[in-house]
Amino acid sequence: MRKVGQSVQPTPESQTLAGLAEIVTDLSRRMMTVERHLVKRRPDANARCMTRPDKTPYGWKPHPKNPALLIEDRLEQQTIFKLIEFAAQGASYRELARRLDLAGYKRRGGKQWASAHGLVRSILRRQGILTPADAVAAVHRQIQQVKRRAMDQLIPKSVSDDQARSWLRGDPR
Repeated sequence: MRKVGQSVQPTPESQTLAGLAEIVTDLSRRMMTVERHLVKRRPDANARCMTRPDKTPYGWKPHPKNPALLIEDRLEQQTIFKLIEFAAQGASYRELARRLDLAGYKRRGGKQWASAHGLVRSILRRQGILTPADAVAAVHRQIQQVKRRAMDQLIPKSVSDDQARSWLRGDPR
C-alpha cells in the first residue's frame, strides 16, 4: 500500500499514454483552428459581399440589382492594372502611390494616392503580388486575359500587347 505523499514512479506504458494523449489534444486543437478558419472563409464563396456597400475591396462594387454580390468596378480595375504595371518596374509602395497621382488616377471619393501607400500594399497583396517579378507575371496574365476577352467580343483577333494595355487603360484605339 502506498503512503500519502509518496511519489509513484511512472512506467514506460503510462509515459507513452500520456504522450499520446498530449498529441491527440494538440491535434484536435489544431483541427478546430483550421475549421474556424474555413468557416470564416466560407461566406466569401460566390463573391458575396460581406461588408457595407461603401467598404467593398478596391476594384469591386456591389451589384446594382443584388447588393449581396460583388462585381468588378471597371475604373478601379484599370487603376489596379496601372498599379501593377508600375510595380513591375520595382518601385516602393510610396513611389507607386506618387506615380498613380502623377498619372491622374484618384482613389474613391476623388482622394489622392500619396497618403495611401498601405492601400497600395493591400491591393497588390490581394492580387498576389509580393515582388516585382510577381508584378511582371501579373501584367502578362492580364494582357492575355484582355486578348481572350477581345476574341469573345469580336474585336480583331490580332490584338497586340500595346493594344491590350490601351484597352485596359480605357483608351480604345
